[in-house]
Amino acid sequence: MQATNRRLRRSLAPTLAQTLALSLAWLATACGGGGGGSTGPAGAILSVLQDLDADPNGLVTVVSFDGKAPNTLVAGDFDASGTQTAVSVVVAGTTATVTWDERVGTATDVRVLGVASIDDSFADVATSNATAPTFTIANATQAADFADDAFEVHFSGPRVDEAQAEDAAGWELSIDGELVDLSSATLDLDVNTQVLSVVLGGGAGLHADFELVAVAVDSVADVDVDDAAVAGTAVGDAVLPTLLSAEQNLTEDEFGRVIDFTFSEAMDPLFSTELSDYIVLFPVFATAVEQPAADVVRVTFNAPIVPGFATITFGDLVDAHGNALAAPNTPVTSPGFTQAFSTDTAVVTVANVGGDYLQVVTDWAFVESYAEDASNWTFEVEGNPIDVSGETFTYDLESKTLTVTLSDDYDNGDAFFVAATNVYSIDGTTFSDSIVGAIDGDVAAAALSSVTQNRNVDPDGLTYDLLFSEQLDEVQAETLANYAASGGATLQTAVLQGDLRTVRITTDQVVLPGEHTFDVSSAEDLAGNTSAADLANAVASTDTTAPAPTAQVADAPEGSNNDSLTVSFTDDMTEADVEDPTNWSFQSPIGTPVDTSLASVVYTAATNTAVLTFDGGDGINLQGRTDFLMSFSNMRDIGGNTIVAGALYGIVEAEVNSPRLISVFQPTGGANLVHVRFSEEVDELDDLGGLTSYTLRDAGGVAQGTASGATLDSDGMGAELVFGVVITPGVHTLDVRGVVDLAGNALFPVSQHAIDTEDTNSLTSNWAMALTESGEDNDSFQVAFSEVMNPRGITDPASYHVYTGGGDVDLSQARITFDGVSTVTFELDAAGAFAIDGTDTYFLETTNAGLQSEQGEYETAAITWVPQAPIGDAVAPDFSALRVMLDAQDSALSVIMDLDEAIRTDDGSDESLVDIGGTNPDTLEQLGPRTVRATFGGGVTAGQTINFTVRDLAGNAGAASAAIQAADAAQPLLSSVQAIATSGSGGDELRLTFDEPLLGGPVLDLSNYTLTEDGNAVSLTGSTVRYVSGTNTVRILLPEGTNLTDGATAAIGVSNMYDLSGNAMAVAGALSIAVAGDATAPDLSAAFINYRADASGLVVDVLVSEELRADEAELAANWSASGLQAIASVEALRDDLYRITLLSPLAVGDTLTVAGVHDHAGNAIGVATLNPVD
Repeated sequence: MQATNRRLRRSLAPTLAQTLALSLAWLATACGGGGGGSTGPAGAILSVLQDLDADPNGLVTVVSFDGKAPNTLVAGDFDASGTQTAVSVVVAGTTATVTWDERVGTATDVRVLGVASIDDSFADVATSNATAPTFTIANATQAADFADDAFEVHFSGPRVDEAQAEDAAGWELSIDGELVDLSSATLDLDVNTQVLSVVLGGGAGLHADFELVAVAVDSVADVDVDDAAVAGTAVGDAVLPTLLSAEQNLTEDEFGRVIDFTFSEAMDPLFSTELSDYIVLFPVFATAVEQPAADVVRVTFNAPIVPGFATITFGDLVDAHGNALAAPNTPVTSPGFTQAFSTDTAVVTVANVGGDYLQVVTDWAFVESYAEDASNWTFEVEGNPIDVSGETFTYDLESKTLTVTLSDDYDNGDAFFVAATNVYSIDGTTFSDSIVGAIDGDVAAAALSSVTQNRNVDPDGLTYDLLFSEQLDEVQAETLANYAASGGATLQTAVLQGDLRTVRITTDQVVLPGEHTFDVSSAEDLAGNTSAADLANAVASTDTTAPAPTAQVADAPEGSNNDSLTVSFTDDMTEADVEDPTNWSFQSPIGTPVDTSLASVVYTAATNTAVLTFDGGDGINLQGRTDFLMSFSNMRDIGGNTIVAGALYGIVEAEVNSPRLISVFQPTGGANLVHVRFSEEVDELDDLGGLTSYTLRDAGGVAQGTASGATLDSDGMGAELVFGVVITPGVHTLDVRGVVDLAGNALFPVSQHAIDTEDTNSLTSNWAMALTESGEDNDSFQVAFSEVMNPRGITDPASYHVYTGGGDVDLSQARITFDGVSTVTFELDAAGAFAIDGTDTYFLETTNAGLQSEQGEYETAAITWVPQAPIGDAVAPDFSALRVMLDAQDSALSVIMDLDEAIRTDDGSDESLVDIGGTNPDTLEQLGPRTVRATFGGGVTAGQTINFTVRDLAGNAGAASAAIQAADAAQPLLSSVQAIATSGSGGDELRLTFDEPLLGGPVLDLSNYTLTEDGNAVSLTGSTVRYVSGTNTVRILLPEGTNLTDGATAAIGVSNMYDLSGNAMAVAGALSIAVAGDATAPDLSAAFINYRADASGLVVDVLVSEELRADEAELAANWSASGLQAIASVEALRDDLYRITLLSPLAVGDTLTVAGVHDHAGNAIGVATLNPVD
């Protein structure tokens, strides 16, 4: 350690050998200088020698030159590299003896400066004695006041540098290996005796044994004092110190963590101030030690040292002279204080659930473990004891605060009481006292932060989350009267959510974000703070996506005031916005605006669909096959988002039924008048100067003139025509051209239509019938009118009302047909259709919905028919022969009974109607329309007679009785198969008849059937399966677009069929049958040049006798014109109506021919030719 602290020497300092050499050179020079030889003048310094013989303090140097030294040299010509200054010079020959004001040792260089003849370079200094000084220690004494402890250092060898010797930093004094602080020591060197006196000065005391090392002391020649440690021995004090007191210093630290230890004498500053010498049971430990007085040691601990609790163990404490401390027996004491509750003691409420707390503050600190013991405390609110044993107690020493968390929430203003019992303070005394106060803390009322329509939890937009700034009292939060919404919504529920900050409110209608607002009249937080009314709060929404329109349709059905626009939206919309027709923009054809202001709009939220109907009497009739543009503005979804801009495009979808001329008659008294009536509302009736014409012909077909005037009927379905001749009904005929319906469908030209007289009879009823048939889904009603009827609305179920004493008969699924004259038939043939009860009476009437005769005589009130007693099936049901048998799946208890027709379902489950020898079954279950299972708990056997009093669907009652047969073990068999093709698209079907009733589930499961035609698979997807129980027949009704080919081979696969006894049908592959039903080839029925579609005559509309395969009929190559006009295109308006567009018009007499085209049953048209009407 001494070596590392030694002051570094110059690396260029002369070695001992160099010093000897220089000395010899000096001697030679000196001798030479005294001889008789001559020497030249000096030009440089040869050497510089510190002459300790001449001056032991090192102030004299001898400078030797390479020639004779100038006699003119003076002290000012010599310069040292340090701070030394030459004070005198004696020149003798080649030498100059220079005396300096400070020592010049080997660490210094010397030169001659300012003498032109002598080189001014520095020369190293050598010394005449380079021996290292040594020292010993003597007279070490221990004084009563350890500041006076002293010892002497006696040097030997060359003298030492006085300043370094007296500098405490040049020495290291150590006791037991520990360095002693010498900063207070006084060091005084007697230069002549070379004795250094050291007085320690109180920074340390001398122990009996110590060591001293010179770490930065040199001789006057700049040679280090020997750095070996030198031992010293001190005498004078052998008395052991004792501990007088250990007391809390509450002035230094009010928390009792500072203890002042007072001893009988001064303690060693080194060995009595170590943290490890003051030991308390972990985790308490000393953190700082200081010595404010020689006999006092002040120790700071990390926790209070409480009298009566803490035990302190001392380490190796010694007094200032190293005498060990005698065993202490003095306890820790405290100067004491008066403990009391601080006025800061409080019960504090905070926002939201939980977090309220009791805060106990005292003037002086408690002992933590006692403060945090719940058993030492009593707590009451409003006189009610509060159990705090399960609460968390936390004591903070620095703030002298005990915090007790409270599980419950308390109201501001309530009184509280807190008492402490035997809680120790840090002075070691106990504290028992109480304090009262009023609960306080959270005084800020809850504020409404936001109102959000929550469409994440309620896509219908009827749920709103009101978020408050803090948690709320549940009762007040769920009081519905505290809330209101603008816009007319009625609030339904208010439920506080789990976060206790959100009140979820439901409403009966949308509170529209961006338009409507919410009011909160009052809100109470958990501390009882009540907020002021907060009105007109804006509503946001979780939905920020703008809605868009889609699935646009423009529809032109038959009739007037009924064309419509349909659009769907990507979100639920605000009804008022959508139902404002001015928010709709429509063009058709594109570029031609259509006024929507008089239209009505109905929005259906369930499907997000709106329908605008031009029903305001504005005369708007959309034209089929015309393009349109549809756009929207000022519409919002229920989240308040405005609809995206943009237009929708499409082609008007119009009905394609051609209008028909229904009646031509002469009005009574109108000799030159003819009235025409059509099947629907028509247009261009009075375009007499244009493309519409009415030509009157005589019995020979000769034209008698054309109508000169036309007065339109108010219903738009006819007109009264004026001719210039007298008309004779039954003789004259009428041609009609150029009329179109409101959707633009053209009337096929009518030639020589008979003219009748006016029928002046009122429209009324004629006859009616209610017809029952054996079996299910096959009854019917028929009504006949007194007049020949116009077909308009004649087959609409809404035009009729049928009822009994038991209620209305649903006609919505009935198949209604019109014979074209006066009779309407209602076939009740849908699955599960109403069955006419033969014992009931049926009332039939119209609904006054606008039915009319062919001449336009409207019903003026509901037309009623005579009440009908059903006719038809009068045969009572009976058991099928040999079809009453034990149930193969439960032969000991159950009987299966097949009847010869379908029975009433209530009879099929009435156990009282069945018996064996007077015993009724436990259960009666209907397995099929005409099959039941009876189960007898007492058992059944073959041969017993079973009786069943039962009614069929027509109400005929029968008493069936038969002997029970053995269980049926025979597999069901397929009796016959039919594949039926019908004219037109759709209506084809498969029929499979079995030899016995089948289990209903598998029979109606479409996946149990497959179909191929001529080896090609035919999908049955979309087909309807019907079961006719009377014949055990399965009918598979093929969907629209699936058409069988007459004559083709159909292979029908059947699987998973079971009879009602559970016997499975064995099926060996598919059953093949030839398709039959429609073998009639189609033909061209009519054609005309449609000048309304193209004024140049390039368009010909062709009517076919039945529907064709459109993909064939639309091939232009399959059509030709006799005049060789090129066919530009063929468009199917319907499957039986085609529009031919030519590149040049037909000439008079030219015909159109079609070939290679088939109907849907595969019948070829062959080669058909027709001369279009011009």
